[in-house]
Amino acid sequence: MAEQNKQLVGEKNQSLPEEVDILLVLELKPPIDFVSGSCSVVDSCAGLLCLTENDDVLYGRVVYLWNPSVRRIITIRNSSCEGISKEFSWISPGCGYDFDAGVFKLVRIIYDSPNCEAPYDLEKTEIEVYNLSTGSWRKIENLVVNWIIYCQLRILYVNGFVNWLAFHPERHDEDLIVAFDVKSEDFRTLELPDLEMEGDYRGPLLKEYKDMLAFFVCGNFAALEGTGTWSLWVMREYGVTNSWERLFNVVTEQRIVWSLGVTKNCDILLLTPDSKVVAYDFKEQEVKNLGLPKYCPHSCFLITYMESLLLLDEQANLDGHMD
Repeated sequence: MAEQNKQLVGEKNQSLPEEVDILLVLELKPPIDFVSGSCSVVDSCAGLLCLTENDDVLYGRVVYLWNPSVRRIITIRNSSCEGISKEFSWISPGCGYDFDAGVFKLVRIIYDSPNCEAPYDLEKTEIEVYNLSTGSWRKIENLVVNWIIYCQLRILYVNGFVNWLAFHPERHDEDLIVAFDVKSEDFRTLELPDLEMEGDYRGPLLKEYKDMLAFFVCGNFAALEGTGTWSLWVMREYGVTNSWERLFNVVTEQRIVWSLGVTKNCDILLLTPDSKVVAYDFKEQEVKNLGLPKYCPHSCFLITYMESLLLLDEQANLDGHMD
């Protein structure tokens, strides 16, 4: 694998100010025609972008693994689970890399419920893991699922775990993080910190901060005005609840509708109501205009990308299709 790490912001090539020159602004154009006409980015790990159809019904049913560095993409359509073919099921995919074994994996959670709405028959929930080296799925048996993943929110691979934001089926106001250990293929849950100080909040949104699990939350949210204070929380020691720390707030008079994440030099990328991407310098407490094009909130994202040779030598006998 290449040593170089890059942070990507979709979509177009632009020259950026010197203070944020660690960013590459790219228009992502996978070499494939999507059934829905466009794709959603699930996550990025070990040089691969995990993509799926940008459609409520097709989301997660077909998964694409794309390595822009070697210009290879594979389509994974099959499954080891019956629920993948049911009309009334919804799916949450994720991806990660087992660096000890040198194996890239997909994980897919399949719920028996239409449109992410109750009633949830959690006993029918199916989970499967795809191993890129063997090109096959393995169904995880005898797992008691007592949590529900939020639909199509950002999924985050960090510290060897795939992390989803979830809630308890009987306590919708109690959020938690569901974590999948890519190496052992076990699940665990992580508690969020006490967010009472945030008042009436919107979020949280899972992010990465200096290789640590983090999330943004918009506290003291006023729905009519669309205003609030964005705060960044970081889990200093992964898996340890009391290591959550509220690092800083975004203090600005400018309205913010979406948080994209934190760059390597600790600038916070935010989306304004007029669809502009701006950088907030929390040390100087000022907003920098990056001069980028306007974006739709769900088509603009910040990921850390590491160049690799994955997929370069993959053959057509994979349990998927090489494009």
